[in-house]
Amino acid sequence: MGRVRAECFICGLDFYQDEMVRHYKLGRLVDVGCDDEISHTDYYEIYLRNRGEERIQRSEQPVPFQGEVARTPGEWYVGRWYVSKWRG
Repeated sequence: MGRVRAECFICGLDFYQDEMVRHYKLGRLVDVGCDDEISHTDYYEIYLRNRGEERIQRSEQPVPFQGEVARTPGEWYVGRWYVSKWRG
């Protein structure tokens, strides 16, 4: 019984199967010379695939003294400097 040969998925040449490696992205057996390293594009693709949906995390306990609260959406507290007291 001899060594088993397999075809490289990228270049198509035959190599011994025990000398081949599994490609990180394709999952197929390739020659060591055809195996490439992960690039920044691949890292970004892995990042996008593995990150979850963005969601707002509500606090279980409100934090006091965080400034004035807007009365209506888009309207913030506006005070006149000569009437209002400095909070600092």
